Amino acid sequence: MIFENKRSVLQKYSGSQKLSQIGKSRIFKVRFQYSNFRNKFVIVLYSCIRVVTI
Repeated sequence: MIFENKRSVLQKYSGSQKLSQIGKSRIFKVRFQYSNFRNKFVIVLYSCIRVVTI
């Protein structure tokens, strides 16, 4: 009984770990895209400000 219980817990744990890994990679991709976009935006904004001040 106890052994079966441990086994099911282990299976659940490994399953949730896989899920969290997938979720982390997805979040990382989204975050990376967002930071890329933000960097481009900052560069454009900075160049506009430089043009305006000159």
